Amino acid sequence: MKRPSRRLKTRLLTIGMIVIFGMAALSPLSPEAEVKTRLMVDAIGIDANASGIAVSCQTVSGGASEVVKGEGESLSAAFADLNARYGREVEVGHCGLIALGADTDKPALVSLLMSLLSDAKVNAGCSVVSASGSAAELMANAVIMTKASDGVTGFVTFADSRSNVTVPSVLETMQQLHSRSGAAVLPVLEFEKKEVEPGNEAGTQSGGGESGSSTGGDPKEQTEIVPVKTARVIGDGGTRLLGRDLTRGLVWTQPRAREGMVETVYETEGESITIRATLEERSFSLYAEYAPRPRFTFRSSARLKFTDRYSVLALAERGRTLADLFDGMNAAYERTMREELERIARDSLGEDDYLGYRTRLYRADPDAYRESGGSLDGAELIFDIKAEVV
Repeated sequence: MKRPSRRLKTRLLTIGMIVIFGMAALSPLSPEAEVKTRLMVDAIGIDANASGIAVSCQTVSGGASEVVKGEGESLSAAFADLNARYGREVEVGHCGLIALGADTDKPALVSLLMSLLSDAKVNAGCSVVSASGSAAELMANAVIMTKASDGVTGFVTFADSRSNVTVPSVLETMQQLHSRSGAAVLPVLEFEKKEVEPGNEAGTQSGGGESGSSTGGDPKEQTEIVPVKTARVIGDGGTRLLGRDLTRGLVWTQPRAREGMVETVYETEGESITIRATLEERSFSLYAEYAPRPRFTFRSSARLKFTDRYSVLALAERGRTLADLFDGMNAAYERTMREELERIARDSLGEDDYLGYRTRLYRADPDAYRESGGSLDGAELIFDIKAEVV
């Protein structure tokens, strides 16, 4: 059989390519039109109350950000209402943050997250936080954040890795709520107004108005997120806010809390000096056992980089050696870590077991757990603390 010439092969290849491109040109490929039928959501605010569910979604389009809203008896109904209001289908597959209203209790939270996960509306790795008030108000403030920030989702991503704040994902929150302990802890986001100098109003992120939507109000307004200082516990005992003292203790127990600033009081020679250091490395473990009462051993270690070196220069000038000074700072941080851990460890022995005592006891000895009914009465707490300042 005679093999085809190179010229014939070239002609056949050219004809084939023309046919392929011709068919592609005739096919109804219109990705731009598809995008225009969607509302691309960056963050979702959800308020649940007796009258139903209200969603407030921060959308991003052409660099402008605004809030669109929907209401209904269920989360699905609220999204359907939102679609009907704007004539576009909401797309939350790329959503990076879910903010819950302060009044959201455990049954409502479980129902909301189950709805989102079961329908695959959001990624299981999406972050979950609590608003200081309503989620709608939080979203309204989010769209007028100063342009120097990377938006509320960017802030949460930064805080989770570098600001001593662990922000749980949807999946992590559901695991906590369905564990033997049955409680979850969410960081609380708050905003504050930022003064805008005359002639610098273009710094906001809000876009043009749309019927039924919220663009954050006066374009001259700007907001900034207040660094996270409190957390909200959601469990069988209800919903309650952890104060700043208790929230500081979470730094030493949560897996991704690192790189933030930590301060303590260094007492020496009759003086009390406030010193600060950056958390560089941290490890934590909580060991549970029956001995025969519940016993919990907290092991926490931290490596901190001293930042305010000038604050102890006067002590060095008085003849104190550097080794002596650093030993004193190590002891000061160990004392602070112990105090903050003890405070939150005892608080979690109550009805809201947000540190996961019961979950760990069940894993350690299921039979003993069932015999005791998961009681934490008479629990013993042991602390093994180590700090190193460099």
